[in-house]
Amino acid sequence: MNYPDSVHFLYALGNEIKTAKLGLERISQVLDALGRPQDRCRFVHVAGTNGKGSVCAMLESGLRARGLRTGLFTSPHLAGPTERIRIGGQPIPREQFAEAFDRVHACAEVMLAAGTIDLHPTYFETVTAMAMLVFADERTDMVVLEVGLGGRLDATNVVHPELCVITPVDFDHEAYLGRSLEAIAREKAGILKRGVPAVFARQRPEAASVLDARAAELGAAVSRTADWHVEDLELDARGSQFRLSPVGLRIACPLAGEHQVENAVTAARALDAMRVPAAAIEAGIAGAEWPGRLERVSERPRFSWMGRTIRRAREPWRHISSDSTRGGACG
Repeated sequence: MNYPDSVHFLYALGNEIKTAKLGLERISQVLDALGRPQDRCRFVHVAGTNGKGSVCAMLESGLRARGLRTGLFTSPHLAGPTERIRIGGQPIPREQFAEAFDRVHACAEVMLAAGTIDLHPTYFETVTAMAMLVFADERTDMVVLEVGLGGRLDATNVVHPELCVITPVDFDHEAYLGRSLEAIAREKAGILKRGVPAVFARQRPEAASVLDARAAELGAAVSRTADWHVEDLELDARGSQFRLSPVGLRIACPLAGEHQVENAVTAARALDAMRVPAAAIEAGIAGAEWPGRLERVSERPRFSWMGRTIRRAREPWRHISSDSTRGGACG
């Protein structure tokens, strides 16, 4: 199929949240039939409720500043689905997107005809499989992989990462993940793997106890953002600047909002855990781009806008500079 046809087919599969089929059996079967492309890649796996997309963007930028050939998988997209699969910080071309779709779709059709799977992979499962093919074909050095929904049963949880990152856990998608913060945290903790190090952002006590217990059970060494301290913070509508002690990193985060300070600390902690040099951490975070998150789009009049996927995503508006900035939210 060409690009418009592949996108049309994906949308015809239905809303990716409402049609979500949490479970790893079908995505694992499809990837097995495709030759397990995920086994040819290295991953950082990122789960959480708040800020995981921003953390992924800063992580990828830091790894690229180190000189690595990076892959980035995020969801949902802002303008078009090619944004979900990036190589070297850039969305893949439409032709490459369509070619990857054809490979996954053809594989699924054969499996459906043989009775190996009962239904075509969902939108998210299909795009996840496409991403694995692209990252393997492109011979990436490291892939930053964002969880779509939850973690334990999310289609991305078919990889064996080198680092797991969990951003702040809050109430989201309770119909799928559970009605309590502890239940939701258990789903997010499902990405943790035995012996694989992890980075935890600051957490509410109910979530922290669940995450810590699971990490201890798996023997996963944990680095916490709470062990680092923000000093000399300067915050305005264009981002933030601060120093991190005791490590001495000087961070200039171009993403606006007080909430992005914690996201930048999380990204820096993760990059440090991967032994990325300080200069690359600082340059990577300073060069990160993540459009549509309190993004300043005009000066006269001053106007910023923010995309959101959960109801609490409106809260950053309360922390933006109290100048004459106008804003809009969508999502």
